Amino acid sequence: MENSNIDLQTILKGINMYKVASSNISAIGYNSTTQVLRVIFSNNQSYLYFGVEPIMWELLAKSQSKGKFLTENITRRKDKYKYLKI
Repeated sequence: MENSNIDLQTILKGINMYKVASSNISAIGYNSTTQVLRVIFSNNQSYLYFGVEPIMWELLAKSQSKGKFLTENITRRKDKYKYLKI
């Protein structure tokens, strides 16, 4: 995804991050207004996923395996959820 027209600072300011117990993910956060999901992986790589519906955020936050849920429902859906490595 092109980041030339994205105001990263504004997006990141609107996302509260939460540490999670996961082998692959260290923190997740979401902004329901912009529908942007942020994931910080255990290797410190950070991604933004765009167009993530509030229900998907709720299901991710409640899931037993955050990494498995993210992979199966968001990262594999490149046709639906655009992403940006930051």
